[in-house]
Amino acid sequence: MQNHRQYGFLSENNDSDIIFQKEGQVCSAGVLGILSIEDMYIPILPGNVMNGFTYNYPVQIQFVKGLKSADLFAGKEEVYPRILDAVKELQKYGVRAITGACGFFGNFQSKLAAEVDIPVALSSLISLPWIAAMLKPNEKIAVLTANGASCTEKLLKSCMVPDAVIERLIIKGMEFYPQFGETIIHNKGGFDNAKVKEEFINLSSSLVKEHHDIGAFLLECTEMPPYAHLVQAVTQRPVYDFISMLNWVASGLCRKPFTGWM
Repeated sequence: MQNHRQYGFLSENNDSDIIFQKEGQVCSAGVLGILSIEDMYIPILPGNVMNGFTYNYPVQIQFVKGLKSADLFAGKEEVYPRILDAVKELQKYGVRAITGACGFFGNFQSKLAAEVDIPVALSSLISLPWIAAMLKPNEKIAVLTANGASCTEKLLKSCMVPDAVIERLIIKGMEFYPQFGETIIHNKGGFDNAKVKEEFINLSSSLVKEHHDIGAFLLECTEMPPYAHLVQAVTQRPVYDFISMLNWVASGLCRKPFTGWM
């Protein structure tokens, strides 16, 4: 798996060591390789997976040729070879992990993780077991998703979410919300951001009023992280999302030595 892939912080103290380049890698561009649909036409705010200012580390984006959002939402197996071709292109850039610009890439999480030789984190749903482990056994996890109908058991199973955790989920789709949901689902290209904020505030506050046992929120959609702070402010619960997951993934890929006074 790790043939000629080197980990380690490079500094003036060790830059004379023998250094290998992995075969097939033609540059060193990004910590994360991001798979993306070609035809997305939505606002890309800071905090969105596709906005470069979201990260404190470099990322590399690769479009999956001919991939349609409807096919991805449905997890159609015929699109997998195109996803795999895009991953092979990303590996030329020397990325250390693969993710996606839509949580429904998670339909292929377990299959892709078994096939490539670098870590794969295609959906924030893979963080559900960790979130559940931090909560009381009777507490629920509210999952906000762009399309509730597409957040299926098949998707959860592909993301390695065990049955015991699935039973604790309260899944709420935003596909019928006129600003956020309809813009994301139908590629409308723009929305009233003030009204989007209201949608998140109203939805999340109503959920905790209805379900007092919610212990945490997970925002499934890659367009939702810009609103995570609002969800937390109104619910007073821990809120996790795609970016919190990716930052955790990146933290294990690029370790630096600790420095400081003793």
